[in-house]
Amino acid sequence: MNFLGKTFWITGASSGMGKAVAVALAKFNTRIIISGRDIDSLQITAEEIEKNGSRARIEVLDMQDATSIIRTAKKVLADKEKIAGLYHFAGISQ
Repeated sequence: MNFLGKTFWITGASSGMGKAVAVALAKFNTRIIISGRDIDSLQITAEEIEKNGSRARIEVLDMQDATSIIRTAKKVLADKEKIAGLYHFAGISQ
């Protein structure tokens, strides 16, 4: 698959596999929308993405909150930018 210049949305991107995939995709000059609950950790991920030559957009998202899911999805999809892939790594903790 040709990732060059495409947009990807990654949930759970503040740590673990989500962050690893986001940083790896950044090496292909992509636009990456990163989501998670922890804005500080997302900012660190965004900095790593941008160091690798891609653009990052942060969208805070809590997968335990239906309102957050709907609001964030509407916001991302309102841009009418074609999303080449959605990688869902957000876990739900108690």
